[in-house]
Amino acid sequence: YMLEKMRLFLLFFNASGLGKEDLQHFPTRPFDNAMGRKFIDAAKFGDTDYLKELMIAHGKFLIYQYDHFNFTALHWAARRNHAKTVDFLLQHHGYANATDIWGRNPLYYAIENGNLSIVYALLENNSSPWSTKGCDYIEVAKGNNEVVYYIKKFRMCDLISKFLRREERHAFRQNYIQKFIKKPAV
Repeated sequence: YMLEKMRLFLLFFNASGLGKEDLQHFPTRPFDNAMGRKFIDAAKFGDTDYLKELMIAHGKFLIYQYDHFNFTALHWAARRNHAKTVDFLLQHHGYANATDIWGRNPLYYAIENGNLSIVYALLENNSSPWSTKGCDYIEVAKGNNEVVYYIKKFRMCDLISKFLRREERHAFRQNYIQKFIKKPAV
């Protein structure tokens, strides 16, 4: 489990264009940055404009702050159904596979809420479609066939891409999503 968690983070880190020197900016404890609490509170309430202001004033690494439950801003936005805030956080490299103290990532909360646009956005932005330790995404979907559709489609994409060379995976994934996975109706 820890190895998979580390693998996902390294893939994210490399894809985000971050360098080794950026590691020092990642938080090591809750609200590591003085503005962390304000940033997370803004995500809780879906205040995307304030999130933008905070990131401009205090830097892009504010997005990686977390609270005492290891909830990131992305967790809170997904949990509270703030689709525009989720999109903003993902556009600014919010980590979609971050886990809280219960081992749940933002996708879990989007599935629990049945929010198709957030489920799709997280999966499209490399949230792992595979159930985590202690929770089965298909069970969490509680029979919501549309959510199950996205979980299964992105799992298939993930499985197929594992048979490709690393340098081919991104292009394949983009192509597969465009051709075989319908976007949710807005």
